[in-house]
Amino acid sequence: MTTTKRVDIHLRGASGPLRAGVRWSGTDDTRLLLHFDGTPGDLGPHAVALSPELDAARPGALDDAAAALGWAADHAAELGAAPARLVVAGQGGGAAIAARLALLARDEGWPPLERQILVRPRLPEGFAPDLAGVAAATVVSGPDDDGRAYAGRLRAAGVPVEERSVR
Repeated sequence: MTTTKRVDIHLRGASGPLRAGVRWSGTDDTRLLLHFDGTPGDLGPHAVALSPELDAARPGALDDAAAALGWAADHAAELGAAPARLVVAGQGGGAAIAARLALLARDEGWPPLERQILVRPRLPEGFAPDLAGVAAATVVSGPDDDGRAYAGRLRAAGVPVEERSVR
């Protein structure tokens, strides 16, 4: 039987205090999952899930998300996760934040991401012209989002992509 434990913490966000939930899944997996904006709970095995409470549409949300990612990278081992096994995930607007974090991690060379999981992403027009070198992706797309097109762009840039569809 898997035991789940959850605590609420406060992080130093770029625009002020940022509340986040931390959930330990009780599995032997060592990944740390950082997810945004209502990501479904079943994203595969992980040791720890960090869920910052932020509004993806709010100015400064990306800076707060980057601060949360930096905190997660710095504290992964303390939380029982492997620092090199960070995964960012999001749904809708949260997927846009996760995709932007993957680009930031690539551009800054830190923290290394194992994967980005984008569920029914809604991305701005002209989003990220250069996708080469970003973390591998799982893209879950529906009939009315940007998932299929973005998965195609990632593949064209040489990024490993696992694609799923939902109705």
